[in-house]
Amino acid sequence: MRFSEKQVKRIDENFHDYSLGTHFSLRQPIQNPPRRLRYLIEKFFSGDVSGDIGEALFAYFLIDVMNLTSSQIGHTKPVKRGGYLTTDFVVWDNFHRLTSVLQKSNYGLPLLGEVKAFTGQIDSSRIGHGLAQLKMAIANSTLIGLLFLVVRNQQRQGYDTYLVKVER
Repeated sequence: MRFSEKQVKRIDENFHDYSLGTHFSLRQPIQNPPRRLRYLIEKFFSGDVSGDIGEALFAYFLIDVMNLTSSQIGHTKPVKRGGYLTTDFVVWDNFHRLTSVLQKSNYGLPLLGEVKAFTGQIDSSRIGHGLAQLKMAIANSTLIGLLFLVVRNQQRQGYDTYLVKVER
């Protein structure tokens, strides 16, 4: 959960922190973010459970499935540019561990990641918006975007995840 942008708990569990305005710090990579992006430093309180779950699952996928280290993942500060917010994550895959997933052995770094999570109905316009965010972020560069989709599976009481590679 240290990679998710928001702190989500029951109000009675963190009322003290919430009332004091406490913000929890986020981990940041050693490398500087790409030009015009900044790493998010603090978590904020929110009721956005689906986004919190999606961001945590994206970090889980990168660390536990793809064997990246936590120091290779940075959450970016949301800033609006050209009608879109900046992407959620900067991923420094220095050892090219995502080669098999991206089906490409040579790709520019960092990778830019956007997460869209759905606990209810899938909203195709949000997926389209995520694709547009990534296309804008990688325009005029050799960078690759990663759209990570998280969908709650009602039958199995779990989540299905999908990774979409976005190139210029």
